[in-house]
Amino acid sequence: MEVSSGDWAWTKKIQNSNHDDKRGLKAPATTRYVNLLKEVREGDIILSYLTKSLTQNSKWRGSIVGISTATSSCYKKGNTLFVDTDKDLEIPVPIKHSEFKDSKRLSEGFKKIIRRSMQIYLFEITKEDFEILIGMNSVNATFLKQSDYANTVSDVHDST
Repeated sequence: MEVSSGDWAWTKKIQNSNHDDKRGLKAPATTRYVNLLKEVREGDIILSYLTKSLTQNSKWRGSIVGISTATSSCYKKGNTLFVDTDKDLEIPVPIKHSEFKDSKRLSEGFKKIIRRSMQIYLFEITKEDFEILIGMNSVNATFLKQSDYANTVSDVHDST
């Protein structure tokens, strides 16, 4: 899961892939970010979470707003690290932090990470936690089952 402050990162990600400002994951080339991004591999699924800080679109604040697929491993250009993404989709109903933070169905590992800090930038979640998060809203589950992510979410069950 990618955690970003402000909606600029997500809006740049969902731009047309031919647009010069299209971006996937982008971070300064410091040791902290190298360590976070070095495990990302082509084909990884990335959920995008936008913090309340600096996010202008009120429906996106403090929410998981989209899903992407990594199309590269981490690479460095100048003083910046990048991971390219594709299949960047905004989910129809943002999944609010308040809706999942106390879920008894999510793993203890996931809950420990989100309790500690949603400012970590990037962290891994299990397939089961992914399925639970997507299944929290039947609109999202149905939307993704009819998208390029159909095979990824085939086991998701509506939990509403």
